[in-house]
Amino acid sequence: TAVHDLGFTLTCAGNPAEGAQWLRRAVDERGRVMGRDHPWYAMSQAVLAMALIGNGDLDGAASALDAADAALAVHPGGNALARLAALHNRADLALAAGRNADAARLFAQALADAAAIYPPGHQRLTMLELGRGLALSRGADADVGRTLVVDALARLGDNADCRAGRIAQARQVAAVVR
Repeated sequence: TAVHDLGFTLTCAGNPAEGAQWLRRAVDERGRVMGRDHPWYAMSQAVLAMALIGNGDLDGAASALDAADAALAVHPGGNALARLAALHNRADLALAAGRNADAARLFAQALADAAAIYPPGHQRLTMLELGRGLALSRGADADVGRTLVVDALARLGDNADCRAGRIAQARQVAAVVR
């Protein structure tokens, strides 16, 4: 857990390359100790995907998410947080790859799942709404997407988040609206 948390923290601090190194170690150790079908193994794979997306390694991120999904499939209805982390990062991957319609659909699914876990107004929900807004702003629903982005940014304020790159992209979209 400490190795996983260190990788997550380094990724959130803007160093996804170093974060990915620690997260790979967490994946290896959790797989060895807990098994490759354990939900916390899946969580480390999902967070590794976030670091890899941040580092521009979209193929590596897709592989990590596939491993997370395979582990989670063994325990249907299991760890909701690990499932949400995998889904959120799959949506981020689609967005990073320019598959905006897929990203919007995945963010909508993640929002529905997250609403069962987090209270209204929670930062995690806001980040999912921000991602959905970005995806929509790049597609056929550009006006709806920009509105979602502006609203999400207003709720976020100056709160830091591990997806600082998404927040920067959102601020560019919001600047166009003004």
